[in-house]
Amino acid sequence: MKILITLILISQLTFANDTKLEDISGLVNQVKKLQKELAEFKESQRCYKSEWIAVKNNQTSNPINHKLGIRPSKAFIWASINKNGENAQLMDGIYSVDGGYGVWIFDMNLTSYKYTTGVKAVTSIYGATSSPSLYGNKQRYIQIVLCK
Repeated sequence: MKILITLILISQLTFANDTKLEDISGLVNQVKKLQKELAEFKESQRCYKSEWIAVKNNQTSNPINHKLGIRPSKAFIWASINKNGENAQLMDGIYSVDGGYGVWIFDMNLTSYKYTTGVKAVTSIYGATSSPSLYGNKQRYIQIVLCK
């Protein structure tokens, strides 16, 4: 809708002698803003991003709709101790004989997926040194990003 309005405004412009540089500059800024919004919209159609989900260890989800219409080719799982995702870190998953650490995605298809959390801990950021507070048997928050 914004693009259509901007195009109408552009079509009504006349560059007479009294056209000011500020007017043209403002229009250029509007076009740049719309280009950015269009790029963000296109990206949102290419990737699905879940809300921040409260999880504990040894938990399996019901199917969650991703609405991509295709089996995703890439998946990323972010973890945070904050429900708004502040200071999130990208996770990996580790499985050991005594149980797993992390989150795994499974039963992924054209419209949905499930996740399961590790028996030992929800989060695994093997090799990360900046956030040891993510470890442990406590409630954490995850966000799952799936891309076409």
